[in-house]
Amino acid sequence: MRILPGPTRSNKLLAWSPCGRWLAAGGTGEGVTVWDTFAGTEGRRILHGTQGAVLLRFLPESGVLFAAMRN
Repeated sequence: MRILPGPTRSNKLLAWSPCGRWLAAGGTGEGVTVWDTFAGTEGRRILHGTQGAVLLRFLPESGVLFAAMRN
């Protein structure tokens, strides 16, 4: 088990990339954060939102992250 540093307080959604390297997390009012699990570095906020994420998915073919945010 590894504890990833960075913002985690309101994470309710998780998505792993197909290669297993990237972990995306989102929740209420915090936007979306992505960790490089191989490096173990602090998560990087890639989307900011006051209402939070409602869907996180990595597309299997390309590994692109799809995130839907609440208005």
